[in-house]
Amino acid sequence: MIKLFEVPHRTEIAYRQKLYKLINPEIPTGLTFRNIDQWLDSLASISSNPEFIESSNSVARNMIIDVNLWNTFSWRELSHKSHVGARVRRSLHETKKGAIGEAIQKELEETTGIISSIPEKISNRLKKEIDYARQEGATEQGCLNIIRARFSSLIHSRIQLVSRTDPQRVSSSFTKARSEDFKLNCFIWTTAGDTSVRYAHEKMNGVVVFWNNLPSPEILVGMPGGLGHYAPGGCPNCRCIAWPVLSVMDLFSDETRVKVYVNESITRLTKQQFLELAA
Repeated sequence: MIKLFEVPHRTEIAYRQKLYKLINPEIPTGLTFRNIDQWLDSLASISSNPEFIESSNSVARNMIIDVNLWNTFSWRELSHKSHVGARVRRSLHETKKGAIGEAIQKELEETTGIISSIPEKISNRLKKEIDYARQEGATEQGCLNIIRARFSSLIHSRIQLVSRTDPQRVSSSFTKARSEDFKLNCFIWTTAGDTSVRYAHEKMNGVVVFWNNLPSPEILVGMPGGLGHYAPGGCPNCRCIAWPVLSVMDLFSDETRVKVYVNESITRLTKQQFLELAA
């Protein structure tokens, strides 16, 4: 069952298929043990080809349109469950102004850059592996065998990573932007609820977070905080979602205390304590 604000799996699949369709025809041919370096340079140069960048922009735009449609639908459905929902519904389809308009343009540029950089990233990874192999005494035929053995898996893993990460990141960005437009300052961190959820993110499930005070889930559980402070969807392969809080009344309708992230820790607050913090 699909949750509100959780990007539908079909969107991820369609995005992944378009990435394969975009990149596979661009892969240089004619690789031999005599032209390894030139072939890797040709692979990297795809990322700076204007036509490829334009095509990357088209793929990014289609994904962003799909995510925005679902994000808008999720806001509308959520608004029906809150006594303040009418205010939200009146402005949901205004996507060319305010924070949401800026977010759409920003994510289009960022996603285009991520897609177009895929060939260069794979080339750079292979160059490092080939340089190391040469230092260890590998022949050019041996280096060619490394490329043949690694190339397909690198393409696959990179596209898998991008197709899983981008839609969730974009959705979270749009939720944040609409929250800003509607002057809503917090959300509930919600995980996918399955066995693949990161240990650090399990601790965040159900926790109220303020947009201006994002957590480092890793630090909260005593892990290195190399990923920094971020919202759901803000790190590779994250499938968590930000569930907007439309009203404090919605938070305390069934609870006397709620879990809230404050000052690098999670605490339980009463309604009065929460109102004082949010003021």
